[in-house]
Amino acid sequence: MSRPKTTETGADPECGNCGGEGVAVSRSDGAAVAAVCACVGVCRRCGGSGFARPDAGSGTLARCVCHDREARCRLFSAAGLPARHAQNTLASYRDGAKRQTHLKKVLSEYLRDLRSRLSEGRGVLLWGDVGRGKTHLTCAIARELTLRHGVACRWVEFSHLMSDLKAGFDEGRPASSLLDPLVQVDVLVIDELGKGRTAEPTAFELAVLDELVSRRYDAIRPIVAATNYTPDGIRGGGTPGRESLADPRWPALSERVGMRVLSRLRETCDFYEVVGEDHRMAASRARRPGS
Repeated sequence: MSRPKTTETGADPECGNCGGEGVAVSRSDGAAVAAVCACVGVCRRCGGSGFARPDAGSGTLARCVCHDREARCRLFSAAGLPARHAQNTLASYRDGAKRQTHLKKVLSEYLRDLRSRLSEGRGVLLWGDVGRGKTHLTCAIARELTLRHGVACRWVEFSHLMSDLKAGFDEGRPASSLLDPLVQVDVLVIDELGKGRTAEPTAFELAVLDELVSRRYDAIRPIVAATNYTPDGIRGGGTPGRESLADPRWPALSERVGMRVLSRLRETCDFYEVVGEDHRMAASRARRPGS
């Protein structure tokens, strides 16, 4: 009986669950989680010992790549990605425009050069109108950070984060217990930066965000963020016939997060506009009968 085909680290390259990566991503209780795929057998590099020589059997024994797989699954599951975006990857981002293809390229380059970016505390800020795929991209980045690079990260939606922090403060929990985990994680990913439930940000929101960003800035720990608001107060560019967050009636990002926070983000992040059609509207049209 012939042995089933496996990758060097024991995964089935034709597996429908993991695609040969050895990690199966799924949904559980509203969150995205990862686990070592059931297709994974004994690693051919280390024979299941967890340690192997790096170069064709020569050199000092080192931890085998298969040994890190469970740890990376734990990092992914702890990142807090929403279940809806469990399968988001850079490859699956629909790049129907030339500028979107360029955006995928620069984000891939950021991840390829990740170690130096982390040492510099360098992050990314994506901005643009609603429905352009910014949440898809932030979740894809978090997936790459955890599963491919073994980097701890935390994904948070801004308004939910503020609500959770406010509830914690109201319960009398110390600020350190609430903010320290967000400050200490290697990469903090903030989706919907500046989004609020009120017309103007509250003093609490501005103060907490300022402390969070300032402490990460001082610790040289990067932030990856996405926002619907324009970083320079640029107006126009919305979809004709409907209200847009690029419309003059909507505030600039500085009005939602404060100039001090925006200044720190400008210093530490590369800013990229996310353009193209509204993906949600396009998906809705595709589901209509006869379309």
